[in-house]
Amino acid sequence: MRALILLVSAVILGVTGGYGWSKWSKSSPAAVASASKGPSAKPGVTSDELEESVYYADCAAARAAGKAPLYPGQPGYRKELDPQDTGIACQPGAAG
Repeated sequence: MRALILLVSAVILGVTGGYGWSKWSKSSPAAVASASKGPSAKPGVTSDELEESVYYADCAAARAAGKAPLYPGQPGYRKELDPQDTGIACQPGAAG
């Protein structure tokens, strides 16, 4: 019985101890690469200015650019491209 308790304790300590030490281990290259990217918007730029920084004449233009669907706050989103007022402009399968 003592051997079983010792074995279970070792497993529990190994799992929790490994988790506790993981914050001091080196980060993976993928995590470092994604963390090194800066913010997508310039400081001081409002969401309205960001949306207006790109203009798509219609949803066909947004799809041709590979940017559809568009959501509020994304460059190129505007209410005219979202006639159903769902918050998703140029939805797949929608006309326009």
